Amino acid sequence: MKCTYCGGTEFYEGPSGGLSTNILCANEKCRHWFNYMGVIDKLEDLNRVEPTDEEREAERIAKQAERDAAPDKFYEEGAEIYRKGGSAKECLESAPDWHGVNGSDLYRLAGFVDALSADKDRKPLLKKQQSME
Repeated sequence: MKCTYCGGTEFYEGPSGGLSTNILCANEKCRHWFNYMGVIDKLEDLNRVEPTDEEREAERIAKQAERDAAPDKFYEEGAEIYRKGGSAKECLESAPDWHGVNGSDLYRLAGFVDALSADKDRKPLLKKQQSME
């Protein structure tokens, strides 16, 4: 029996059920899964590649980098909302009614507030006081 992708002859046995067993090509550069039925001696390609340890580590690092970059992205979104004349409430994508605010919303609000405080040209808002007459 040979791997149809790399020609390898060594396999790791995986889960089995019925008349077949899932097997994984042992070649580190191939790592394809097959369904093997011993009586027929034919490999059914499961069209799935098992990632190597290096690929798993690279994926973990990429996901961590994405999570680390997220606060900066949301912060900049909040600053952009301010620069375009939007309101602070627009920073709340997950909870427009102010309930259940999540972390990304808080980063957007921080960006909005920092952009507001850094704006030297802004005019103070004055509300007319209503008399109690």
